[in-house]
Amino acid sequence: MEQVANQEPMIRRAMTIEEAFMKNESERYLYELREKGRRDYESAIITAEKRGRQEGLQEGLQEGLQEGLQEGELKSKQKIANSMLADAMSPDLIAKFTGLTVEEIEALR
Repeated sequence: MEQVANQEPMIRRAMTIEEAFMKNESERYLYELREKGRRDYESAIITAEKRGRQEGLQEGLQEGLQEGLQEGELKSKQKIANSMLADAMSPDLIAKFTGLTVEEIEALR
């Protein structure tokens, strides 16, 4: 490092400043406090991002499950309605037992 510092004036200057900085305890203490604060802040941001992603994933799974259940229930009602239509039952009666509207039943024909 000494050889490089002797060949490059900018590196020699940086090393001189570093040596002076390391000798001054109060400056070094303030620097270390600032660095600790910066690292704590970055850590808090990373933790918050992870928590946010995790909550978003959980919410998405819940919504997807709910949609899937609703779709499955509708398909089940439609299947029952198709069977009832095949037995020549009236759309009004089918609507009463399945909870589908008469329009939804007519659309199945």
